[in-house]
Order: sequence, then structure tokens, then C-alpha cells
Amino acid sequence: MADYDLGMTTARHIELSPKAICQEVNGEMVILDMESEQYFSLNEVGSKLWRLLESDSNLSLAIIALLDQYEVEGEQLRQDVERLVAELISAGLASESLVA
Repeated sequence: MADYDLGMTTARHIELSPKAICQEVNGEMVILDMESEQYFSLNEVGSKLWRLLESDSNLSLAIIALLDQYEVEGEQLRQDVERLVAELISAGLASESLVA
């Protein structure tokens, strides 16, 4: 099991925009925002995060799943995921809700 503490934060749920259409191409995710008509791309790890959030919006569970797949320090991965999630939210591709 990865070294990530589920009790560290309130459960954050990241909902992906229903206006985003995605397609995986050579291990990367290409996303079209139907509202803005802009394209975005995610690398392999970002693509896996997107797929994890598609199946379960709980961000902590997604981080744990990624830690189980990659050899990386928990804090580094958390920071990278936080940065990507902030970019997705800023681009209108996702929204966040907190669950106590």
C-alpha cells in the first residue's frame, strides 16, 4: 500500500466536465472542451489520473492508485496531482467539491 494518509484532508471530489470529450492516443489523453472548443493534452500519468477520476471522483483514492503504479514519493506525486487538478479546474475541465 502506498504511503499516503487518507486522513490528511477532507475528502476532495473532482468532477470532470460533461462538456469534455476525451480520446487516448499513444498513451496520452487528448481532450476537447466542447464549450470553449479548445484542445488539451495530458501525459501518461495525467491520463491515468483522468481515467481514475472518471470512475471515482475521490482525489485521495486516485492519488493512492497512482502511488501503487509509480515509484515516486507520496508528497511529490500529491503536489504534481494538485497542480494538474488546479489546471483542469482553471480550464473548466473539472470542478471540485469537499465532503466531510
